[in-house]
Amino acid sequence: MMKGLRDAGAETPGESGSKYESLSDRERQVFRMLACGKTNKEIALELGISRKTVETYHARLYQKLDIHDVVGLLRYAVQIGVIDFEEWVASYHPLSLILPRTPSPDKDHPTPD
Repeated sequence: MMKGLRDAGAETPGESGSKYESLSDRERQVFRMLACGKTNKEIALELGISRKTVETYHARLYQKLDIHDVVGLLRYAVQIGVIDFEEWVASYHPLSLILPRTPSPDKDHPTPD
């Protein structure tokens, strides 16, 4: 699956004329943060700019890259090597959220008082 994501229409960040190269430094910064799963509000706080400004960058990214949703943004980020999907999954989805939880007799079936 990862190979398919990387190879499908792949371009690299340094490739001349790529859509990624058309982004400003700030747009690239916002792009990477969005691809890592940060919200507009988190990005605004981290960069010291307003949420509305981040929303403007967000919309501009979609237009320049011809992307229509967050999944497309993530797919493109993986294709060009801006993020590593396996690392993203490991950091964004802790094992406690992925693996089934073993029921605890005390917590799942409390005894009546």
